[in-house]
Amino acid sequence: MVDMNAKDMGLFINELRKENNMTQKELADKIHVTDKAVSRWERGIGYPDIQLLPSLAEALHISVAELISCKKSSNYSNEEVTNIIHNLDVYKKECFRQDRKADKISLVCMIFVAACVYVSGHGSIIGSLCIGAIFAMAVIGLYYLYYDNSTKRIYAFFSLLGLLLFIQFLIFMGMDYRWISYILTLYIFVILNMICR
Repeated sequence: MVDMNAKDMGLFINELRKENNMTQKELADKIHVTDKAVSRWERGIGYPDIQLLPSLAEALHISVAELISCKKSSNYSNEEVTNIIHNLDVYKKECFRQDRKADKISLVCMIFVAACVYVSGHGSIIGSLCIGAIFAMAVIGLYYLYYDNSTKRIYAFFSLLGLLLFIQFLIFMGMDYRWISYILTLYIFVILNMICR
């Protein structure tokens, strides 16, 4: 049984896109993602979201089974069908792993921000946790904006909204700009960590 990996799928998507005389931007527009998402797939830096597989396969003029198996074929043996099912399981586990990573990132950010607000004396424990949760919403929106390829606009919206609400709450609470700069440094660190991967 051959395991599907991101590099193989990326090369297959790249070949099919070129066979269909499409640019990354044209393919991205057809399936409603960014051209950067297509670029990441083709470079093997992750998989398309499982919900995108039918539309991606349609745009590339192949079946979902062919896309998952990373080869063109009209007939599949029982072993190949088993392999495709196994690959879907691997794919699902990878998506689950990314979600767990997002949970950990949001928890760390929320606790850090809540501690900064509470230690600075600008909020109760509950208030500090609420501010931390708003900041975590911004960071998670940013995380999924970078790693998930299905609904980019909603993630961008929540990332921007969360960051703006967060800054507004801190200013409203009269928090020292030094603490705000610490927290914004964390946000910038998260952004740079995502970009440098």
